[in-house]
Amino acid sequence: MVMQKPYNALGSMTLHEWSVVLCFSTLICLWFFRQPMFIHGWGDDLKRVTDRGTVAAIADATPAMLIVIMVFVLPIHYKFWPFQSFNGMPKNSPSLVTWKIVEKKMPWGVLLFLGGGFALSDACNKTGKATIQKILPFH
Repeated sequence: MVMQKPYNALGSMTLHEWSVVLCFSTLICLWFFRQPMFIHGWGDDLKRVTDRGTVAAIADATPAMLIVIMVFVLPIHYKFWPFQSFNGMPKNSPSLVTWKIVEKKMPWGVLLFLGGGFALSDACNKTGKATIQKILPFH
């Protein structure tokens, strides 16, 4: 009863919301089917051996970046040829996510803090300063 009234006030889903659900579902499927253990995945076809002999493969960030680009490209309202009559002029529609929304809603401090931590960790690993034997004298 308490939740029913706000739920009914939401109304039906808009095209904008369906587009976001489709993008998120696509991302989940891309992550899941990249390298499933029970069938051949799409990520298996993109593995390459480099000149140094290491295997270069698609990571989880690649599908995520693809979907982020798609969210910035897909329009909120489809106001062009297949979705309207020939007589009407095509109209411009904003994308699902705009840069103004990202600027307002993104916690930039957290992002920079995490990015700096990952960069520092990678630098310590690559220089060898992260090994415990060099820090503790009794090893």
